[in-house]
Amino acid sequence: MSIIYLIIFLIILTLIFSYFYMIRQKSKYLTIEEGNINLYKQQVLILKRDYDLGNLNEKEFRNLNDEITRRILDFNSNSSYEKSNENKNFPFIYKFIIPLSSISSL
Repeated sequence: MSIIYLIIFLIILTLIFSYFYMIRQKSKYLTIEEGNINLYKQQVLILKRDYDLGNLNEKEFRNLNDEITRRILDFNSNSSYEKSNENKNFPFIYKFIIPLSSISSL
C-alpha cells in the first residue's frame, strides 16, 4: 500500500515542478500592447512612404500623423492605467495558493 502512496506522491511532485517550470517560461508571443504599438509604427511608416511618393500633401500628412500619434498616446495612457489598477496580489495567488489548494484537496 505504501508503494501506491509513493507513486501518487511522485506524480504530484512531478506535476508541481512542471507547473512552476511552465510559469517561469517567458512568452515568445507578442502581447496585445506590443502588437498594437507595432501596428501604429507600421501605419506611421506607410504614411511617411506615401508622403515621400507624393500621394499626400503636407496638410494631409500632418493631419494623419497627428491622428496616429493621438491614438498611440491614448493607447499608452489607457494601458498604463489598466496596469496600475490590476490586482498586485494575483500573481501570488496564481503561483502559490492554487497548487497548495490542489495538494491539500488530496
